[in-house]
Amino acid sequence: MEWRWLVDNALNFAPYVTVLAFAAAAYAVFGRQWPLAILSLLIVVGAGGYMVRSDALLARAHDCGAVPRLRIATFNVQAGAADLQAFAQFTEERGIHVVVLQEMTFDASLDAGALYDRYPHRAASSPRWIEILSTVPLADVGSYHVFGQSEERRVWQARLSEPFEAELYFLHAQNSRSALLHSVRIGQFQVLDGLLASGDLSAIVAGDMNATVLDPSFAGLLHNTGLRSAIAGRRDSPSWPSSAGPLGLRIDHVLQRGFEVCDVTVGPGFGSDHRPVVVELAEAPPG
Repeated sequence: MEWRWLVDNALNFAPYVTVLAFAAAAYAVFGRQWPLAILSLLIVVGAGGYMVRSDALLARAHDCGAVPRLRIATFNVQAGAADLQAFAQFTEERGIHVVVLQEMTFDASLDAGALYDRYPHRAASSPRWIEILSTVPLADVGSYHVFGQSEERRVWQARLSEPFEAELYFLHAQNSRSALLHSVRIGQFQVLDGLLASGDLSAIVAGDMNATVLDPSFAGLLHNTGLRSAIAGRRDSPSWPSSAGPLGLRIDHVLQRGFEVCDVTVGPGFGSDHRPVVVELAEAPPG
């Protein structure tokens, strides 16, 4: 459907639409323009209700106790704009086991020496764009083709054995600035859906999804697979654009199914227009 990308983008920015509609309602009430006031308030109520419903797609961090934890980060380095040396220090301070990088170009890799020194186990797309770095061995690393697309848009998979066994999928989802680009992203989500929709095995998905949980296509993936986006506390901390602070959106996600979310941190941008998202996961208790 040619118009679907417009709907997805509009709902992706529902918080901004709600604020604008509320401002329009206040202006209309002050000017006694009652039809505009009623329309604006209907938009506020509708968008607000839609955002409240999206809470079911979030997994909030809580105290997991003294259990082994997997610390995983996803970070879009904006084609090398990020200071990777500073980011390497950040990963060391946080004790991050696995890092999934997007927009990791060949030129960016030339400045990643400190990062590579910390992570001896690595895999990357060819040409470079998606890269995974790990302090623990990676097994069964491979990718799933998205019809008509290059390796950069594939859905990747790796298996971890420490600190516990976990299936990890990672990708850089296409943005949806046109109907054609949106169809590529839908294709990526369909690949993930096919891999994860059947069965209830534990899984982790990490990457720049170019979507919030308000985006109907992304929300549909979460509904179908049982994946949930890890957040801290009551608010979905924004990750993009890094300069927007609390006014940004969370489009970078660590999704999980079958794990406990122990902690979520959204770091600084390190020069990128994205902020890294770091999530601590633990195995879910039996039963």
